[in-house]
Amino acid sequence: EKFTKDVEEISDLQKRIEKAKEILTLTQEVLLQQEEKTNQSKEKFELLEKKVIKIQEERNGLNKLREILGHKKLRGNIVNQYLELFNFYCKQYISYLTNGEVKVNFAFKENLVEAEIENKFGKYPYIRYSAGERRRLDFGVFLAFNKVNRHLIKFPIQILLLDEILDTLDSIGIEMCINLLKQEQENLGLIFVTGHQWELSDYFPQQITLLKKGGITTLNSIN
Repeated sequence: EKFTKDVEEISDLQKRIEKAKEILTLTQEVLLQQEEKTNQSKEKFELLEKKVIKIQEERNGLNKLREILGHKKLRGNIVNQYLELFNFYCKQYISYLTNGEVKVNFAFKENLVEAEIENKFGKYPYIRYSAGERRRLDFGVFLAFNKVNRHLIKFPIQILLLDEILDTLDSIGIEMCINLLKQEQENLGLIFVTGHQWELSDYFPQQITLLKKGGITTLNSIN
């Protein structure tokens, strides 16, 4: 009888040991999970810390650049460095858009960039030209600026957004602008042109139509 009782106690002790082992195993698994989460949190923190340091370095660099560019003489030298290239492209684009009748030249004077516009009758201020003529000048200057910008940046511009550039233009001006856009598309991925002139839709092989009703604009169709 005593032997039987001892066996039962031993059996009960073994069960307790097995239960304790299970608890220990679960505890170890939980600890491993917590350790893994801690390591992940540590990695995220280190990554965030690197980003903060990078942002601080970029901000310090921008502040230094702002300080440098704040110097009028140095800023003028930088602008003049690219004005020559800018004027070169302006001459090309505007000569085409005006049949060679208008010349535009930009110069840096007294901390400002000024434009000198001249036609066959002499020098006239921008405001003296008609709305259609000003639109051609604007478009030529924009394309020149965009081209210079593509020279300066380290990554290619793949998209060009143009808002109502064909408005106020006559049929000849529209044809000229469209021809220039086709030439520019060779160096760009996408060109988006917005406008309200439905009669010009044939110039564009792909169209997105938006409708505005009750102050809300909705997508109508994509062709």
